[in-house]
Amino acid sequence: MTLRHSLLSLFGLVLACSDDPAIPADCTRAEPVQLVAGRYDHHEIQRAADTTYFAMWSGNTYATHAGSFCGADPVLIADGVRMLPTRIALDPLDDDPTLVCDQDSRRHFRVDLTGERAPELLLPHLSCIGRPTEYGALFIGGGGYLHLFADFPDESTVTKIREMGGNDVLVLDEWIAYTYASDLHAYEFSTGRIIDIPGKVLNLTGHGDHLIFSDYEDIATVTLVDLRSNTAKVLGTFDRDAVSDDNQHIPDFPYWQWGFDPSGQYIYHFLTGTPPRAFDLAGRPVSLPAPGQVLEIFDSGVLSVTREDGRVHFTRPGDAAATVLDVRLAEDEDRWAFQRFADHVEKVIDGDLVRVDLDGSPARVLARDVGSWARWADEKVLLSLDDEGTLERLDTETGERTHLAEHVMGGQMFGGGYYFLKRDSPDPADDGVWYLSPVALGVSGGAAAP
Repeated sequence: MTLRHSLLSLFGLVLACSDDPAIPADCTRAEPVQLVAGRYDHHEIQRAADTTYFAMWSGNTYATHAGSFCGADPVLIADGVRMLPTRIALDPLDDDPTLVCDQDSRRHFRVDLTGERAPELLLPHLSCIGRPTEYGALFIGGGGYLHLFADFPDESTVTKIREMGGNDVLVLDEWIAYTYASDLHAYEFSTGRIIDIPGKVLNLTGHGDHLIFSDYEDIATVTLVDLRSNTAKVLGTFDRDAVSDDNQHIPDFPYWQWGFDPSGQYIYHFLTGTPPRAFDLAGRPVSLPAPGQVLEIFDSGVLSVTREDGRVHFTRPGDAAATVLDVRLAEDEDRWAFQRFADHVEKVIDGDLVRVDLDGSPARVLARDVGSWARWADEKVLLSLDDEGTLERLDTETGERTHLAEHVMGGQMFGGGYYFLKRDSPDPADDGVWYLSPVALGVSGGAAAP
């Protein structure tokens, strides 16, 4: 395992080595450390190489700070703007921390990490909306251009795939599918060839070497395309009026209710009041008996609820019947009531954190007397946040509880530590972003649910 690929997963272990002169002391403190002070309602954290960025905002107040490793000793990079690293590499550890994207203007800048010089505008004609690929950094913007940089920001390395005239862009592993005046095309990264795909496109989504699209008709045709052979098969229809009246919203799934499952092996069609449908990549129907309302899509199947009795079900494509899970939802509860994992979900029920396995086995209590929000720091340490903003650490093996902070708005595990935002503290100087190192959490690495 190389350092480049192991740094994030072992960040907590590295930070525990307090005698390492390259690691700032704040990254190994045994108590909470304030990194960014100020009254903010929101924050976003990203890392590039050995630099951690904090984009902060509240109302019309914006600020960008950056610090080393865990974000220690942060410097005000830019006042009045929210900036985050420009993603040009598949691994954030390979990104250049001096290249940033203004989250509001969508323009590229190079910044001075000491904060002594103002950000320098780069390539003013180029939007920083895009994503890294194995073949370079792709940027999308303007009148619809698609520019692929082999070595960003060197303009001599750019391939101009499309200059203007289109909106839809779908980036897959080996392809870019895009429209030009609603005509569909696909660019193959490895060869640079462009194929034309018959059909006028209104909606577009895909996975791997396959995509599905609908046309502009009120009752539109939904077509599956295999990009490798450029062959197409009609799967069904898309009723625009019916979908606009549908109140079912599924995370990471197209609003038009046709899309791929996360594994890319199946295509799903969900519409309230009609049975869920599934197809394989050849367009053949596959059974999917998911009763009621679809809540979540997992790599292996679909979570649904029958509102009449609150029963929750899990269905894998090809199942003859759904598996009834040992949990119920109240009438006003939805997918936000669960925290999802690969093979189970967790839910706080009457103050207890309960694990519900997707195989239908009996639910079991993992921790008692927790807040309405509970997240794992590792396989035994739980962070609990109640409605009053009190953050606690709970060792689920020993039952030991540690009070960590009050007036907490929320937070996230990142790089082996935990970042949280405080607001409306009795002392305004305490407001801002705070950090709990793996040492303070008493963990050895990232979160892993039991």
